[in-house]
Amino acid sequence: MAVEFDADAVEDWWNGSRQDAFRALIVTSDEGTTLRTFAGAGAGGDVALPGPLVAAVVTLAGKMKLGQLQSLAASYDKLCLVVLNAPPFAATVVAAESVDLGSVLALREGLVAALGAGGKR
Repeated sequence: MAVEFDADAVEDWWNGSRQDAFRALIVTSDEGTTLRTFAGAGAGGDVALPGPLVAAVVTLAGKMKLGQLQSLAASYDKLCLVVLNAPPFAATVVAAESVDLGSVLALREGLVAALGAGGKR
């Protein structure tokens, strides 16, 4: 079944939360389907992160039995990707390498609220 969320609510939240270092917010289902991409404030938002990659990261993290994944950060030479898990969704913040990681991690609570806890199937 398709996973639904209020895209307008997420966009309003994202517009109020984003910083210059943010390039994009990519919302995926827990199955890895990209549901929506929201533009960031900074330049270079042409990042196409495959939804299946995010789903695989969330699934593999769950198999490690360390508890439920809340967030995962990966830093590259030009970008920082932060996966914020909000079942049945995951959202990836694509940001400049200079982003304050703590400020991105702090977004999770607001993201969960904007997506609607538990989502609808």
